[in-house]
Amino acid sequence: MNTQTVKTCVTALSLVGFANTNAQENSGKPNIIFILADDLGYGDVSCYNPNSKISTPHIDQLAANGMRFIDAHSGSALSTPSRYSLLTGRYSFRSRLKSGVLNNESEPLIEADRMTVGRFLQENGYHTACFGKWHLGLIWARNADNSINYNGKITEGPVTKGFDYYFGVNQNNSTFFIENDRIVEAPTVPKPDGMYGGAGLMAPGWTYENLLPTLTNRVIDYIKNASGKRDSGKPFFVYFAANVPHTPIAPIDEFKGTSNAHLIGDFIQQFDHDIGRIIKTLKDEGIADNTLVIVSSDNGPMHWDGTNMQGGTNSIFKYGHNPSYPLRGKKSDIWEAGHRVPFVACWPAQIPANVVSDELISQIDFMATCAGIVGVKLPEGAGEDSYNMLPALKAVNMASIRNELINYSGRGKSALRQGSWKFILAGGSGGFTAPQDDADAEALGLPPVQLYNMTEDIAETKNLQDMYPEKLKEMSTLLDSVKFTVLPSL
Repeated sequence: MNTQTVKTCVTALSLVGFANTNAQENSGKPNIIFILADDLGYGDVSCYNPNSKISTPHIDQLAANGMRFIDAHSGSALSTPSRYSLLTGRYSFRSRLKSGVLNNESEPLIEADRMTVGRFLQENGYHTACFGKWHLGLIWARNADNSINYNGKITEGPVTKGFDYYFGVNQNNSTFFIENDRIVEAPTVPKPDGMYGGAGLMAPGWTYENLLPTLTNRVIDYIKNASGKRDSGKPFFVYFAANVPHTPIAPIDEFKGTSNAHLIGDFIQQFDHDIGRIIKTLKDEGIADNTLVIVSSDNGPMHWDGTNMQGGTNSIFKYGHNPSYPLRGKKSDIWEAGHRVPFVACWPAQIPANVVSDELISQIDFMATCAGIVGVKLPEGAGEDSYNMLPALKAVNMASIRNELINYSGRGKSALRQGSWKFILAGGSGGFTAPQDDADAEALGLPPVQLYNMTEDIAETKNLQDMYPEKLKEMSTLLDSVKFTVLPSL
């Protein structure tokens, strides 16, 4: 669907499904659920990719009942900085992390006094809960020899960053669950040879196949418990940071062989099934109409097929599946596939059904959007890079939400989107795809910068940097100014 058709589609459907709007608004603030996949590609979701070898009927149904954004972006092309931006409404390059991700023993990236989405919603009447992969650092209790004390209290984790409740794992190679500020069961058993993440200890009975089912069950139990108390008038916010389809790629037996894209496709279909279970729970509890559900991804995909727990070197392309469709690159890259991600939003009481929007948005905008939903201005200094995308969600005002957006790669390379134009301050991908860095690009005779017209060339095949010197200079100057100042329009 081209841009003009999308705009027309949004306008034509802007009043659909609003017959009960006033009744829903009068029922109080909505529940909010943000489901964040891990490495889910733009082309992995079947409503985004007509040639997908993976079926995602439940995500597709959410899109049919709500809105699908085709120009939505994660805060970065890698996990940790992307999650930082989502929860703080702030570009990750403003933090201490300029490239890469945190490791298991890294200290918290979210600053102690930094407002988060969770904390903001807490202060405005919400009960908040986080499930799944944290990957934003925390402080472990330590033994006398400075090794981790697995029986000690964890500090500066999710429950100190705006969440009333937490259940999940610190990162993908974790082998034990954390609940609030304690490890549920300490890792005391040696991991089997060849287990994902290398040698070490695990909680007794730990399997990676059990990770997603356990997290989903916890989310569902929380919704049932929270909705049972809905007469108190306190809405809930759930941030479900799922582990799929990042390695370890570990679908349960029930889903093995169900896709046409090997194990990683099976894993994604299991994730989609679990999203369906969550939506069914909302309906069963009678709270679906006034619950905003967003499904997106922390960054773009890798291109492996899940041959083994590590992901392997086998390409998913041999199955005829392109997880980056129709974009260039993959996870970590400054090219579009690194950070343009699926973004589906459904809120029957407020969002019209079956809308496709080409509005330029970012997950960074989630914080200001939550402020718009509750009708309270963000505190000074909070969410300084975040824009309220509520008008776009409601399709009642099609003026552009943001004029510019900075994208960031795994190696710390930056790009600026402005309208149809994209300027990249790098000669290569700045990530995992060759040429990775400027030296690699120079060796291939490539220029040190890139300029693309995204309306005409979504796959970034034609570098226009030598054809539009004035546009190049304009965007280079703007990128520099935005990186070191807050956008004037904020």
